[in-house]
Amino acid sequence: MVTTSCLAFLALLGFASAGSCPNAPRSDGRCGPDFSNAGCVAGSSYPCCSKYGWCGNGAGYCDTNICDSASASSCPNAARPDNRCGLDFGNAGCVAGSNYPCCSKYGWCGNGAGYCDTNICGIVSTPVPTSGGSCPNAARSDGRCGPDFGNAGCVAGSNYPCCSKYGWCGNGAGYCDNNICGTSPQSTPGPTPSNGVPILVNLAVPSHVGVDCPGIQSRWPTGTYFCGSPKPPGSNVYTPSCDQKMTVSYQGKSVTCVISFQAAGVGLTTGAYVELAPEAYAVLTGSTYGGQFTGATCTGVCNVARN
Repeated sequence: MVTTSCLAFLALLGFASAGSCPNAPRSDGRCGPDFSNAGCVAGSSYPCCSKYGWCGNGAGYCDTNICDSASASSCPNAARPDNRCGLDFGNAGCVAGSNYPCCSKYGWCGNGAGYCDTNICGIVSTPVPTSGGSCPNAARSDGRCGPDFGNAGCVAGSNYPCCSKYGWCGNGAGYCDNNICGTSPQSTPGPTPSNGVPILVNLAVPSHVGVDCPGIQSRWPTGTYFCGSPKPPGSNVYTPSCDQKMTVSYQGKSVTCVISFQAAGVGLTTGAYVELAPEAYAVLTGSTYGGQFTGATCTGVCNVARN
């Protein structure tokens, strides 16, 4: 039984939701700055707020509790050659005065919006470029856009007319609803492609990303959508299809994700199955939380449910 004195001791260690998330907890378990500074229920089974905005417990929650007023204000250790930074990467910092001086909440060194405005290492050495207004320069061939990429715009009227806060041209939720270039109108969703196989879609637990595919987040750029898939066919196959892609389409919207962990799907379906990380789930549904749904189709690596 957990006593009041035990809870107080845990709170002193930073294992309670307090400090910078002063508002009442939400019924859906979301928390932190992206969810109106909602906190978590101290003393409950889910007392701490992860960097992805979910209340939970243990590693990934209470060790990096973003609602804890005692959270780290600096990253004192030397910068890494792979540009990873922050608490999850040995408190590595970024190189002040370089092109990538600030650490994002996702653990990447970079510059501009999403890095220096939310610098988790706490030492902002470069002013944040203005992201409002417009991105007047020509679109790039690699699909990057916005202040961090020479104010490159996106091609209006194309399939990817809007610039996300992560500097990628795209469409739908995460792109046209917070278009940092401000000038590309959201295009009307087209019909769901008729090709592809039916697939059952579920919401992934953020901490599952990379569990079965070590280092995958360092191999793909910031803003990549990740997902989980059953193992591919074969009697001696023991790992998922790491680093391979699938495109999931639903009600006129689609998202391409990189397979980063195993999601069995057994007992839920006998067909194709995927678990989308919250950011990818939101592209299809407009929300980063919810349950499983049918009616989607898949192209690419669409593995069938299996243990």
